[in-house]
Amino acid sequence: MHRGGPELAGSGMPWPSEAQTLLLRAAIGPAQGVRAAFDAWRAMTDIEAPVDGGTYRLLPLLYARLSALDIDDPLMGRLKGVYRRAWYENNLLFHRVVPAVAALEAAGIKTMLLKGTPIALTYHASHATRPMADLDLMVRTDQADAARHLLAKLGWKATTKHPARELPDLHAQDLRNAEGTEIDLHWHCLREAPGDALDAWFWATAKPFTFEGVKTLQPGATQMLVQTVLHGLRSNLEPSIRWVSDAAALMSQTADPIDWSGIVVLARQHRLACRLSMGLGYLVEQFGQSVPGWVIEQLDAAGISFVERVENIVYLGPAQRMYSPYLYPLVDYWRYRRVRGAGRFWREFPEYLSRRWQLRHPLMIPVAAGSVLLRQTRRALR
Repeated sequence: MHRGGPELAGSGMPWPSEAQTLLLRAAIGPAQGVRAAFDAWRAMTDIEAPVDGGTYRLLPLLYARLSALDIDDPLMGRLKGVYRRAWYENNLLFHRVVPAVAALEAAGIKTMLLKGTPIALTYHASHATRPMADLDLMVRTDQADAARHLLAKLGWKATTKHPARELPDLHAQDLRNAEGTEIDLHWHCLREAPGDALDAWFWATAKPFTFEGVKTLQPGATQMLVQTVLHGLRSNLEPSIRWVSDAAALMSQTADPIDWSGIVVLARQHRLACRLSMGLGYLVEQFGQSVPGWVIEQLDAAGISFVERVENIVYLGPAQRMYSPYLYPLVDYWRYRRVRGAGRFWREFPEYLSRRWQLRHPLMIPVAAGSVLLRQTRRALR
């Protein structure tokens, strides 16, 4: 059993497939159903063939669950090998990125670790059960330039060269060093709302976190749950179905109880109720996770905002839409409606689109749009 490429992920939709759902039930579902779910998954999985990345990344968690329940199977030897490899690769990642975190903190640039690393080290018995390919690292917006410059001096280079004028349109930037290790440097916590209000919510509720001896911060469990669901319900060429197991780990812990009222208030204020309701409802229906009934009711009562309807064209559609150089920027701009008034939103749209479409001037937008429409029409008529 080995990991294949993104071509195995189908359309890239964020919802787990039938086989992946069985795998997740075996890994995080009620104990009494683990054996049946595992056997059903085994029956429909060719263990000699490559598996998609989302499935492969769940195998260490599956191994730990089966081991804890004393479930034996001929596949356990292979699963143990995947588990041990994840343990090694995570440790190697931590070793290579901790100097960057230490350097930022020493320079007075406050850091917060997001997503996989704090979830693995805080909410899993072993970090090996939560493989990760990079470190998600957040800094304050007003320190983002300083952080990029310092990391560049340490050998961390952007994987994609963005012109300086495009940086304000990003919420994060992928960096890589000479060893091939990656850091995803964030200056906004959520792509969906790149503004001060949500960032302040993350910073104000952050918890102290010691990472490989370096004092930093991690988000509260409530904030991580919101980020996990919204990030998970986004199409990708290789969907990260582990958002389900990440969310389950956050919801099942008791050290930092989930603030359900806070989630409802946030969803209403920032027009984020749609995907949060879909994600939390899915966790309840498919995996028996505990969410107060009134939470789903109030999220549903908030309705689907126009901004969310536009976003869902891409986020909940075939993954190819996420990589369309013309469609995606059009859809992506609507997130700014959450953090800008209508006047500024429409006033800045032409300049934004000229940046994202890499045009020299906004006056070129009609020509570019006409060219795209003509190509699409010709393609449809073939």
